[in-house]
Amino acid sequence: MLKPFLTANWRYRAMLNFAVDSKILAPHVPAGTQLDFHNDKTYLGALYSDRSRPTSARRKSDTDTT
Repeated sequence: MLKPFLTANWRYRAMLNFAVDSKILAPHVPAGTQLDFHNDKTYLGALYSDRSRPTSARRKSDTDTT
């Protein structure tokens, strides 16, 4: 199993979802992708997170060969 190379503490998170007319979103969708629909509506999601103190997951003991 691969070990993660970066970890972080996630203290505060918020996710907001808004129903938006697909005609407004369509010009902003990357080529080769398409909008998803749920009950004939499209949604725009915004995620906020306070990712404090990112640290390397590798400790000296993980890489120390002495």
